[in-house]
Amino acid sequence: MQNTYEDIHTSISLALPYKSVPRRYINQLYSLFDQDSSSYFKAIQNIFLQLCVLFHKDQNSLRGLKVIYASLADIRQKKPEDSAEMLRLFTNMIKLLLMGCEAREKIQRHASSWLLDKVLSLNLQALAIPAHLFDKTTRICKELLKDKHAGIRFHAVNIAKKCEMTVELLKAMNYEPDKDIRKHIIGEISIDKRACKGISKRLKDNEPSVRLAACRKLKDLQDNSYCKDILLMSVMDRDKEVREAASTILTEYIKTNGLISLSGLLQITHTDSKKQREILKGFKYVCENVATIEQLTDVITGNINKITEITCEELLILRMSIESLKSKNENLLYSLMPELSKLGLGFLHNEYPLMYTQNVLRISMCLDLGEEFTRTALMGILKEMCEEYPLKARVIKESLEIQEKYYKLGLEDYFPTCAQDVVAQMVSCIRYLLKDQETEFCRILIEVINEVREPIMPNIDMGEISLFEKRDYLENKLLNLEDEEKALANEIGLVGECSTSQETLLRKLQLEEEINKADQELENTNNHILDILYRSLMLTCEMLRLTKHGVMDAEVTEIIQTLIYPSLKFKERHINVLAIECLGLFCLNHPQACKEYLYIFKVILQKYAVGVLEFTALKAVLDFFMVFEFEETRKTELDLLGGNILEIVSKYTECANLPMRSVAVEGICKLLLLERSRRPDLLAKLLLCFFDSESPDPVKQVLHVFFTHFPLVSETNSKSLADGFLLSLSLISANINKLYSGLNLSTINVNKIFSFVFLYLNPAYLQKHAKFSTNINFHFYMFFILSQLALQYPDLAQGKIYPRMLIQLNFLSFNHIEMSLAYKLLKGLNKCIKDRTCVNAVNKVVESLGKHCEKVEKKHEGLENDMMEVFRDGVKKAEEFLRGYKRIAFDGKDEEDPIEVFKDDVGEKRGSEYEEGMEKRIKLDE
Repeated sequence: MQNTYEDIHTSISLALPYKSVPRRYINQLYSLFDQDSSSYFKAIQNIFLQLCVLFHKDQNSLRGLKVIYASLADIRQKKPEDSAEMLRLFTNMIKLLLMGCEAREKIQRHASSWLLDKVLSLNLQALAIPAHLFDKTTRICKELLKDKHAGIRFHAVNIAKKCEMTVELLKAMNYEPDKDIRKHIIGEISIDKRACKGISKRLKDNEPSVRLAACRKLKDLQDNSYCKDILLMSVMDRDKEVREAASTILTEYIKTNGLISLSGLLQITHTDSKKQREILKGFKYVCENVATIEQLTDVITGNINKITEITCEELLILRMSIESLKSKNENLLYSLMPELSKLGLGFLHNEYPLMYTQNVLRISMCLDLGEEFTRTALMGILKEMCEEYPLKARVIKESLEIQEKYYKLGLEDYFPTCAQDVVAQMVSCIRYLLKDQETEFCRILIEVINEVREPIMPNIDMGEISLFEKRDYLENKLLNLEDEEKALANEIGLVGECSTSQETLLRKLQLEEEINKADQELENTNNHILDILYRSLMLTCEMLRLTKHGVMDAEVTEIIQTLIYPSLKFKERHINVLAIECLGLFCLNHPQACKEYLYIFKVILQKYAVGVLEFTALKAVLDFFMVFEFEETRKTELDLLGGNILEIVSKYTECANLPMRSVAVEGICKLLLLERSRRPDLLAKLLLCFFDSESPDPVKQVLHVFFTHFPLVSETNSKSLADGFLLSLSLISANINKLYSGLNLSTINVNKIFSFVFLYLNPAYLQKHAKFSTNINFHFYMFFILSQLALQYPDLAQGKIYPRMLIQLNFLSFNHIEMSLAYKLLKGLNKCIKDRTCVNAVNKVVESLGKHCEKVEKKHEGLENDMMEVFRDGVKKAEEFLRGYKRIAFDGKDEEDPIEVFKDDVGEKRGSEYEEGMEKRIKLDE
């Protein structure tokens, strides 16, 4: 026994120098096992326990474990399955390894899990090993899957696979932090319907390699429910390899099931705006890059003749297939398409009317292959639809409508949610048919708009009366009837009903009937007027969106004058919103109109309400600033008004409504980047918004991109950022000193503001990354002003916070004059500040500067005088900023008040000149 025990140690020791285990040592170990199986296990146990403590510390430890595994594998191969010695050996080995897997030391657990992983691969299920050992293995493996050490979890995955622990692996995959282990689980897990669902979740993993592994794992699966995610990945994924793998799966899926089968994977009507955009991109990508011409042809021939019967998703794929085939083979498409009259363009779908009309309109545009007959027919249908397509204003929460409008900004293709989206598509189709004929496009739209508004703007020469006149007549008639009824009621009351004549009583009943009839007629007339204004404003809005400055100005101006004025009188919000949108688009093409009407937008915005009207006005004003230059240095009326409105717009960076806040923040960032404004107070507000923990993530992302780019563009930008930073500090200090109470300091991280600005205005950083050569040391500029404030107010926030933060500055970037002046100021600070932390911080800087600065006091006096002038100017600006800064409580109530804009009545004749229209000043209560 003793000889066997020692011989096993000797054999394994001799095998350690070799990377791969020599066969002769494996044979020796097998012979020793045959001689004495009991001593064999004791020796292996002793060697294993010695190697455990050196695992991954000494290369011989891993080699020793490999020798043990090779010997066990050789015994398992050569011995018969009913061998009692072999059964006893593997039973004891599993007990030993399981005990090691439960050890406290990480290194022992790692070694044990490594060898257990190898041993379980020897098909031990065929042996008569007690079932309780496999149960214990499963229990311990569950704990190993949660181990803190990644290497142990990796081997636990292999053990779990051998124990068929699919459910546990799927759970572990959801919480596994290591990307390589998640990828390993995907590779090792067995494929079934339950696993398919778990793996498909990894298609949205943060790591591209994991998403790629999930794609490849699901490639051969028959269950296609995951193809919805694959469809979106093929377009939206940022990794090229993942997109290519997703495209390969889609190609196979379409080849097997057909292109139209993709419609069964998605439900468009039950998805949010973001997901809808992804679906559109996915379908478009498949039709353009994945599907073959034969597959596109199958979709068209199978669905074009039953276009009114197919589902919304099938219609979308049909439309994109037709558009894709047109770009690839126009002649083939022409042979497949039916006549225009059979396309169902005028059909009103019951289930999805907006979606149906939008897609069929785009399909009809694919019939335009240059034939004049087809183009004329299309134009006639489009004009008729513009005049007659049923429109109905939606009753929807303003917050939801704002969100919808925000998500549609800048998008060319989206799912329609309101009648205006469909009208926009109609007008866009007319513009498409008249690509290079802008004047003709304008003429046709003006004709359509005039035809629509004919009832409210009739031809006076023909003796016709307008609906407005009819409404006034009915209102007067109703008043007269009510007065007569009141008089009769008084007469009956005086005489008594019994003494009243029969004629009087009959007249009273007749008056009641006439009043009801007149009231109903007045309501119908008002509704008719609203419908006409709604349609006219929609068409005008879309026409202006697609028209450039100088095209048929007189006609367009006349429509604006005769539509906007009456529209703003109504209390219906959907009419006001369209009127303001039209006015904004008109002003973008006419600087004089912008000058005249800018204050209308000011009055709307300064109500600080959360509504679609304010959202529309906010977008329009920001567009004005993009197109026109309102220079703050000039003192013209327009420039002063522009600066005032920009101040109002900046208040919307505090708005609780995310889309409105995002538009305001994005707009101001663009204005600053395009140098439409250089106001430091705007940057101060953006900084406070950026470092407010309660600011929404989308806003913070925009501001992060802005602030990391803005100071690198020009030295002026860097100077503006430094001034904005100082203004924001003045507001924070005023709040701490309880001189102002408008900020919630518990949500603002002051330390991060200092660190961020000091980093991006560091002279070394600017020298490396900026697109300009710096002439100003912004660290010294900020140091001087902050140290002066700390010297003046040592007992307030300035003296308690600023000195602590000044140590973050790059003092070594100062020149010798600046360094000498900094040394003098810091020594003065050290004498007056009382906060112990500040004193220690300043002492360290003073000691460091004392080694570098030179005695050049006469030279730094001039610099000090210049900087004091800058400091005094900065103090004045800070005082102005504090006086003007006021947090606004935004009103979220939905008010239905009309916008009163008229002093005079609406012009009755068409063709009024632009200059005459401009003389009509708008009367708004400011």
